[in-house]
Amino acid sequence: MPPEELHFEVFGKHFAARRWGRGRPIRVLALHGWRDNCASFDFLAPLLADCDLVAPDLAGHGHSDWRSADAPYTVWQDVGELLAIVDELGWERFCLLGHSRGAAIATLLAGSHPARVERLVLLDNLFPAPVLAADAPAQLAAAIADRRALAGWKPRYHPGFDDALAARTRGPLALPLDAARALALRGVEKSPEGYYWRGDPRLGAASEVKFSEEHALAFVKALTFPVLLLLGADSPIRRDDDMTRWAGSNEQIAVREVSGGHHMHMDGGLGETAGRVAAFFGGGGGPAT
Repeated sequence: MPPEELHFEVFGKHFAARRWGRGRPIRVLALHGWRDNCASFDFLAPLLADCDLVAPDLAGHGHSDWRSADAPYTVWQDVGELLAIVDELGWERFCLLGHSRGAAIATLLAGSHPARVERLVLLDNLFPAPVLAADAPAQLAAAIADRRALAGWKPRYHPGFDDALAARTRGPLALPLDAARALALRGVEKSPEGYYWRGDPRLGAASEVKFSEEHALAFVKALTFPVLLLLGADSPIRRDDDMTRWAGSNEQIAVREVSGGHHMHMDGGLGETAGRVAAFFGGGGGPAT
């Protein structure tokens, strides 16, 4: 069955989402990665037979509204928006599934509201890369410079849909054609000037403030339920030192490597990823084996 399209009004903004398996016993909120959209889960969700899975387009992505001109895309802002969405769904407790930037947001949500979360699966990320406090002045300067530079932004127009689609099949995070097409069908729009990806360009701007190592450890140690971190064997952006150090601070976290790249839930790692996620969400006891 095709997914349902859902719509939410949160803090004056419209959020779009997809839902698979309404009424199934395991409630899952799924968070996509940076500059992806909820179609990121088009391949994985149908393989999770016991899951009622809702995947929103995060702010600035897909069919959801952009943030206002004075509101940056710091990951902690997503947490309140997502909690409002699950409240509209009537979910008091639920499982979380996050990929990349969505995984970092999932850790923030779960660490700050552990009583709401039953289990957490993280795909190729655990927490934002930390910075030293001494780097804070340079970080703020970079954010202000980015904001000014993006004030005159115009989309990159492509002559056809397939040309826009091809942009996601190249580079270090290249996707298979069917996966890129799923994202493009939701993320590409047509205008008189051509086809373009509609995501808010400010998603590429530096954050005014970033978390430190102490912040990372505090959030990771606040995860009081089973957590499964899956790392893509061929991912070009793995941060194994960070992942190992943080996971080692909390016995609830199991780290496993799966086949596939950074988008292991959309590429050749799909089958193994789906099997591990389904077993973890459906299992009892502690971390996955």
